[in-house]
Amino acid sequence: MAGAQPSDLVANLGSAVDFYATLRSSEELWKKCMGKEIMGVLPAELGISKARYLESQVIRMYEENEITPPDELIALRDYVAAIPYAA
Repeated sequence: MAGAQPSDLVANLGSAVDFYATLRSSEELWKKCMGKEIMGVLPAELGISKARYLESQVIRMYEENEITPPDELIALRDYVAAIPYAA
């Protein structure tokens, strides 16, 4: 950011902190944050020892229809399934 003033940086950081403070308690967190930000802390919050175990459990729950996949996942699956590939 050429020409940015220190006060601009402080204001932008303040806005980002406010945005994240609101986002982190919403149901939209998983859509807005990268997985690496969440997968590092989520397993411990759920009493699970490793992120890969949490991931395998979620996949199993989707496959066994225990939980409904979000629309974004369904759209991604449809998109990937439509990609032609060479055998």
